[in-house]
Amino acid sequence: MIPEERRRRILALMAERDRITVNGLADELRVSRETIRRDLHALEERRLLRKVHGGAVTLQTATENDISQRVWQQRLEKQRIAERAAGLFQPGDSLFIDAGTTTATFAGELAKLSGLTVITNAHEVAARLWHGPGKNRIFLLGGEYRGDVPETVGPRVIEQIAGLRADHAVLTIGAVDATDGFFDFNDEEASIATAMIRQARSTTVLADHTKLGRLALVKVCDLRAVARLVTDRPPAEPLRGALRAAGVEVLVA
Repeated sequence: MIPEERRRRILALMAERDRITVNGLADELRVSRETIRRDLHALEERRLLRKVHGGAVTLQTATENDISQRVWQQRLEKQRIAERAAGLFQPGDSLFIDAGTTTATFAGELAKLSGLTVITNAHEVAARLWHGPGKNRIFLLGGEYRGDVPETVGPRVIEQIAGLRADHAVLTIGAVDATDGFFDFNDEEASIATAMIRQARSTTVLADHTKLGRLALVKVCDLRAVARLVTDRPPAEPLRGALRAAGVEVLVA
């Protein structure tokens, strides 16, 4: 079986199972595990699947795990990202911060500082800042309440953001793609992130390595709209080169 035939077979199996393993494919297609790894790498570069430890999964653009699950995913990586990102800000700075498990972890680290002004639609971000040892001003944006995150969303939130200016927007996202930029899974959350970017002098994105080189449903912004990306692993090509070309500073925690 030539490589292209084998890769078509891998995609067909993926369509049936959503998740495939290196060992299982090697046995089923009667080739070495190294050959399968090369095939998966080639298919991932063509954005036809996403490699994970021991195999690959489908590229899903419309859904992400429930927040109760996301809280436990990449916890150590998110903590490292939060600690690295908190060191980028100083007393006197004003920040927009959106809702997400990574930004909530970041808020816990930011709460050790004082003299900041934080504007957020995320109740967890506001609570962690309030209960931290630092003394900061916190503004919670009002709008339609979503208790699953929990956060406020909708046009009222965006109207309030439009009437404010901040030094920084610090955002979490669902995906970063080398060609199309930064994405999220939820239209309302993406709209809030986009509004915060418009009203901030500089934007910092916090994203662990599982968000890099993948796609999600709703575009937030182009790569060049973001000044810094704080992550836990260096991005692979072609994303690394695209970020460099767009002038995005990549900070690895």
